[in-house]
Amino acid sequence: MGNLKLTMRTKLLAALLISSVFWNGDRWNIIVYSAENMIEQDVSNQLVSVREIKARQVENYFGFIRKQVITFSQDQMIIDAMQANSKPHIMMLPCSIMSPGRACKI
Repeated sequence: MGNLKLTMRTKLLAALLISSVFWNGDRWNIIVYSAENMIEQDVSNQLVSVREIKARQVENYFGFIRKQVITFSQDQMIIDAMQANSKPHIMMLPCSIMSPGRACKI
């Protein structure tokens, strides 16, 4: 490289350029790390919200079924039908897989 004379100004600019690249690289790592943490926290919050919504939906469904059972248990027509059909019944369904053309007891 022969006669490469570097002035004080050139050396200073080179040192500042190199240090700024390393400094910005560290800053970039911090920014990326912070962004990842924020995204993970947002996703976690969304999953918790979905879980709570689904839990409420299930609770509401079972509450509806509970009220429906109570209503049916107080309906005289349902009571009469249950008492009239208190004998056990054997249900016959076609069993085409097991024995084609024959019925199976269930």
